[in-house]
Amino acid sequence: TPLRTGNLRDPNGPQVTFAFESFIDELASAANADPVQFRLDLLSASDEDDLLRKARSIATLNAAAERFGWDTRPSPKPSTSELDSPVVTGRGLGYTYRNGTVVALIAEVEVNRTTGHVWVKRMVCGHDCGLVINPAGLSHTVECGILHGVSRALWEEVQFDTEKVKSVDWVSYPSLRHSDTPESIEIVQVNGDPNPNRDDLPHYGAGEASHKPVIAAVANAIFDATGIRLRQPPFRKERVLEALQTKT
Repeated sequence: TPLRTGNLRDPNGPQVTFAFESFIDELASAANADPVQFRLDLLSASDEDDLLRKARSIATLNAAAERFGWDTRPSPKPSTSELDSPVVTGRGLGYTYRNGTVVALIAEVEVNRTTGHVWVKRMVCGHDCGLVINPAGLSHTVECGILHGVSRALWEEVQFDTEKVKSVDWVSYPSLRHSDTPESIEIVQVNGDPNPNRDDLPHYGAGEASHKPVIAAVANAIFDATGIRLRQPPFRKERVLEALQTKT
């Protein structure tokens, strides 16, 4: 190939996390439980605690929810709150643990019910990768991972027919544009378990872990806003509009 190629960031992590974090969100909805509290309850009851996973995960989830200003309630949000508006808003959570790194990502989205267009307006990421050497560099790495994830959530898709790949250029394989980037991305660095009596953790990875839960967080936010559960990313406007019309 005349094109230089490279490894896709976290090749199968977003797909797997999209599946199980969507399912966790569905369980929370079925139980009429708040999505953050539902995950906190699951973590508290878990026996899996390698690398202080339980305490670090609980601290990271709480840090992200506090920074976001999370409103404790079940999803989806009450439909009466934006009954007359073509644009509805929602928030969704994606949690992951990857090679020692804990990430809790909250997405706020706007969904246009007339066009199907989704805008990820705000992202808040609680991030614990152990020892942090360069906080500013870490934030930049996490922000880049999140932006790549938003691109995969809303735009990027390799399409093919029975003979060949049809995604051959930036027209047939669109990616995130500046006009669709979030208004704000906030990183909350949770530097290890909040236990002063333990030894410092080593440093773990940052970028791929932050990329992993993005699609799930966006999908859960769309569900919170609209009540529709999307099963296939990317969430392009045609796909979202079809799901909205099917619901009605």
